[in-house]
Amino acid sequence: MKMKQTLALLACMCLLFGCSTDHRTPPSPPPVVTPPPPLDTTPPVITLFGDNPQVVTTGTAYIELGATATDDVDGDLSGSIVIDANAVDISTAGSYSVTYDVTDSSGNTAHTMVRTVTVEDPPPVPSNPGGLWIGTIRLPGVVGGLFQGLLTETGEGRFQDIRGIWYIVDNVSGYDNNITINFTAIAPPARPFDDRDPDEDPLARAIVFADGSTVTTGTVTGTLVDFRGVILSDGSWCGDCYPFAPHTALGHIDGAISLASGESGTIYLGYRILYDRDSSLAKLEGSWEVQTQWPDKPYRASATFDPDGSFFWQDPFGCVYDGQASIIDPDYNAYALDMTISLCGSAADGQYSGQGVLTYRPGFDDHDEQFQLWMNSDTRIYTVYLRRWQL
Repeated sequence: MKMKQTLALLACMCLLFGCSTDHRTPPSPPPVVTPPPPLDTTPPVITLFGDNPQVVTTGTAYIELGATATDDVDGDLSGSIVIDANAVDISTAGSYSVTYDVTDSSGNTAHTMVRTVTVEDPPPVPSNPGGLWIGTIRLPGVVGGLFQGLLTETGEGRFQDIRGIWYIVDNVSGYDNNITINFTAIAPPARPFDDRDPDEDPLARAIVFADGSTVTTGTVTGTLVDFRGVILSDGSWCGDCYPFAPHTALGHIDGAISLASGESGTIYLGYRILYDRDSSLAKLEGSWEVQTQWPDKPYRASATFDPDGSFFWQDPFGCVYDGQASIIDPDYNAYALDMTISLCGSAADGQYSGQGVLTYRPGFDDHDEQFQLWMNSDTRIYTVYLRRWQL
């Protein structure tokens, strides 16, 4: 009986708590192992901004154009770029290298980028001989001969010497105040140079015609000295007051003249600051008295300039002068001129071009205004003064 009760009790306990013949503790699950991160072996990448090569002018500041650096792990490393520009010497023309380096947090170093910096001397400054010039020309047998004329900012010009020889400027070149002027010298109309003694005038040996045909060609080479200022009566320098002192300009062209006909000599030209007065067609507008010295036809007439620069006059011999004035540069006293002479019934008829400048009679200051015209055709030269009184 007791046995049965005991077995029944064990059965109930098995139902309640379970029955097992193995009373050991079950094993724990294996630990989770996190694999190590992959090694960072990718270097950053540097990208240069701006030109490569970079051109810098000697004597100017070297300006760093900059660069960026990116890394696949660290991101933007632009602020960590090491730039080495110590080799650049802006005082000496040459080619220099600027290096760019950066390293990421894993020790990966970017490929070094190199910018070439080319330091160049500034380009030469073209000489600008624009001006109203007066001086002397010295050739064998011609000592101290007066030489005067106009050169414009565009390199055109007309000059005349004391003998009446005209010098038409063909072209002007030069840099850094070194100047070369190529010209064609032509005889004045109806001037009998061929009757002169060759020893008296060396240019006369080359003259074949006296109607404006070519005498010779030649070249002036020299140095252009800075002339933008004046020396006052007390010896002081004034860079702004030169328009009010027309005879005290500091500056000149000093050089040599050589002619295709074989002569050579020296030339000296002083700058007249009347050239620095501004130009406008309004200054030409109105009536002018014409005074010319044609060898065979000296005369006086009345010329009229319209607001647009067109002009007209007729001389007592029936010749008609019809032309157009225009502004070359409003900052300077020089005018471009184109003119037709007609109805003269002579070789004077034809198309003329040249330049003009407003001047004043010496000793009369601004009271007696003159407009001087230097013009020529293919075979003739023509110079005339237009004058009017300023009341």
